[in-house]
Amino acid sequence: TALSYFPLSASFESWRRVGALSTDTLDQATSSLTALALVNPLQSGERYALHPLTRAYVRDALLQEPAAEREMGMRFVNYWIEFAERNGGETFESYEKYGYLEEEWDNLYAAANWLVKTADLQASQARDAEAAKLLVDLWGHLRQFTWFVGRWDDKVQLSVCAYSAALATNFWLAAGWTAYDVGWILYLRDQLDDAALWAERCTQAWAHDVPVRDRAFSLRLQACILQKQKEFVRAEALMQEALRMWETGDAWDRSVGLEDLAEFAHERGDYATAQDYYQRTLELSTEIGDKEGIAAVYAGLGNLALDQKKPVEARAYFEKESLAAREVGRIDLVAGAQFGTARAWALEGRADLALPLARQAQVTLERIRDSAVQDVAAFLAELQGEQS
Repeated sequence: TALSYFPLSASFESWRRVGALSTDTLDQATSSLTALALVNPLQSGERYALHPLTRAYVRDALLQEPAAEREMGMRFVNYWIEFAERNGGETFESYEKYGYLEEEWDNLYAAANWLVKTADLQASQARDAEAAKLLVDLWGHLRQFTWFVGRWDDKVQLSVCAYSAALATNFWLAAGWTAYDVGWILYLRDQLDDAALWAERCTQAWAHDVPVRDRAFSLRLQACILQKQKEFVRAEALMQEALRMWETGDAWDRSVGLEDLAEFAHERGDYATAQDYYQRTLELSTEIGDKEGIAAVYAGLGNLALDQKKPVEARAYFEKESLAAREVGRIDLVAGAQFGTARAWALEGRADLALPLARQAQVTLERIRDSAVQDVAAFLAELQGEQS
């Protein structure tokens, strides 16, 4: 029964924990079930899977009683929530364990789906409030992981469900952050109308009693959307307001605001102001040990150098970006470094070095559906046209 909750396979320890069995008991049961060809040992006995017919039998015959199904389901999801908490999170060191989350993604995804089904979220209400709260917990442990490793579709899907769960349980802080997460991915994909809708939902959730620090992030999302819509004055004003709200708070928040202002100035063509903001952000990110922030700043400095026709300087920045981005596992920044380096080589007339890097970036950006893929495609078309 416990093994039937694992969609593909289970490690011995996860199976034991979900089944609430001792090591000796499960070891004996595993030997018997394997001998009967009801359980398939995988990876030299390190993982186990159910035969499809056995799974169907368990579901049809052994899990007919709702209370028994819920009890086992809760054991399954609580194990994976603990697993996600242990190996996920949002600290600067969280990325070091993301490989464990990737290995068990099918089970984590199954836990999320079970919670969505059990919570039965309809019209901002939950049939099972406990399941709804656990869904929000799971989202919180996975939000940075799904962002860094490029599981953007999964991030959106999980955030949309967690948003409904947070509303149903009056968890306004989480409701705002789930809406923010959806809006941010839509913003990166240039789906600006939908992003603005989720930004408004974020603002509405945080109209309740939440810290000023969090409310500033709703302004940040609105400002970034306005910037893409070429509403430069309004975008700058909102971002400056957010930065004032962060002035006496966390250094990481201030670094986010400064980097955004650098991007805004860069897009306006105010290179001197952009350079100043980038340097201030780099100093702050270095001070607090934020390697992701450092990678993002080097990306900005590299693009700034490219726009000033300084390819050698740009390549040096992109190399630093790539090293930091690979260390923390942010694949969109890795792709950005590849594309930036390709552009730098193209400025130096080295299409032979530029093409493979741009193609590598294109593969990643297409997978996560980042709007930057359009720039890569245009670059490749131009470069290939020049060679033909």
